[in-house]
Order: sequence, then structure tokens, then C-alpha cells
Amino acid sequence: MNEPISKEEYEKIITSAPSDMELPVYVGKHNDELLYFDLVKAKSIAMYGTTGISSVCNTSLFSMLKAREQILRQKYFLCVSCVGGYYSWSFNDIPFAHEYITDPCVAIYDLLHYYNSVKNTLIKLSGMTEDERKYSGYIYSFGEYKEYLAKHPRLYIFEGYCGPLSEDVLNDSGLDFAAVKEAFENAYKFHIYIIIPDCIRGKNELAESIHTSINIERTEQCYLATIIQDGKNLEEKICMSWFDKSTERQRR
Repeated sequence: MNEPISKEEYEKIITSAPSDMELPVYVGKHNDELLYFDLVKAKSIAMYGTTGISSVCNTSLFSMLKAREQILRQKYFLCVSCVGGYYSWSFNDIPFAHEYITDPCVAIYDLLHYYNSVKNTLIKLSGMTEDERKYSGYIYSFGEYKEYLAKHPRLYIFEGYCGPLSEDVLNDSGLDFAAVKEAFENAYKFHIYIIIPDCIRGKNELAESIHTSINIERTEQCYLATIIQDGKNLEEKICMSWFDKSTERQRR
């Protein structure tokens, strides 16, 4: 198995993030070139694999957050969702995101509430005359509200391992599964973006409705990834590596 990348290589990944991408997710190397995928254009991303890919996924997630920390702090509403206990340790290492960590049920409820509020508001505004809008008390017209949404995007990060997006968790929350699935599928239309690192297929039903998947296969040489968006293969045989802070400490 290939060795973890060095601190210097990791910093290069962060500083090389394309300036024309708002949320550049590093997905590895292709023909020795660093490859990134913009979460905004991806609509939503779930990283799939088997047990043992968490370091690879976290490298991609951490590099995006570090590369765009200032933009995220100034522009985005950020919500990081994880389960408690053993599996939450990696999320506590996310740069600055520990300020936004919340329970998975709370995060899903927040996403669903906001999605429905935005959708219903747009429907109402689209059928109103200007006089009706002023009388109703709405601050923005239909066009102005769409501009407002574009200027106030949201980013939800859901921990994929152990199934915090599974039906069991949703049953505990009391939310309607079909309604939440709709929100996940259409969130990007309202400038809501979702990334789910470290998923295991069959245990994260909601992740199946995500538009873009990065399927990671562990081989003897390295982790190989395939990017699939809306059923079409975009890239194949991407070599993914990871930054291991414990390894870096051992080198000092």
C-alpha cells in the first residue's frame, strides 16, 4: 500500500486548489496531475468504499476546508453532522469546523426545514403580482429572493460511517424519509451543497440519492477512485493518497 503523503505535499494540494472553483474537493492524481472536483458543480458528493478509506476521504475533505476557509467563514452557512463516540474523532480534526458540529438528527431537520421553507417561498412569490407581494409582507420579489439565496449558500457535511443517514436514524427523528430524500436530491437548486465522506453502500440510504459519487477501491498499489455523476463515469483510475498526521509526527 502506498505511503501517506508528506506535510509538504499536503500543503501543495491546498495551495494548488483551482481559483475558479468555489469548493474544490481534492480527489487524487491522474497521470501525475492533481485532480480536483468543484462541489458546487458536482451538486453533492458521497465518497463510497469499504472500511479503511476514512483517511483518504478526510484528506479530500480537510484540503477543501483549508483551501477555502475564508470563503466558508464569510459566505456559507456550515453544518457538520456526526454521531458521538468513537467515530467522531476525525470530524473533531476538521479545520475550524468543530465550531459547527451538531447531532445528525438536528442537521437533517435543519436541512429539511430550510429546503421546504425556500421551496415554498419561491412557489408563493412566483404566483404573486408586485402589489400582492407588498401587501403580503414579503421583503423580496421572486428574482430578488433567488439572488439572496445565491449570496447565502449552505454546506452540509454528513459523516458517512455507521449510517447516520440511515432509516434507523430518520425513524428516531420522526421525519418523513421520502421528504428528506427529496431535499437531498434537489438541495443544489437552492444553493445547498452536501458532502458525505466515508460511506458504506447499503448502510446510508440517503447517500444513494446524492448526484456525484466517488467510488474508492483499495488495491495493493494505492486507493483507486472513479467519479460518477448522475449515472455517467467522469473519471476513472484516480490514485488517491492521504495525509497521516501521526506519520508526520513520527518523522520529526
